[in-house]
Amino acid sequence: MEPGRFVSYVFVYLGILWLVEYAVFYPLQFGFPDVMYLGGGIFFTWFGLYRRLKPETHEKHPKEHGIESYGFALIALVLTVIFLLQLL
Repeated sequence: MEPGRFVSYVFVYLGILWLVEYAVFYPLQFGFPDVMYLGGGIFFTWFGLYRRLKPETHEKHPKEHGIESYGFALIALVLTVIFLLQLL
């Protein structure tokens, strides 16, 4: 799997995790959704889908593309671990 596709899936996964956590579990605990995290979930889901579905309009050097993509993936995975730890 190419790095760009992996990053898109990570962003979509992170966005859906945020949406489920703060649109379902947060209201059950506190009675109202947290709008900031709900917006974050929507943004990450949209950004992941946009990265996945947008046409490539310019050619990048493969090494640059890989570094950029793996950097985004690392950030998204760290954020995912933080949110999973919050569920404990």
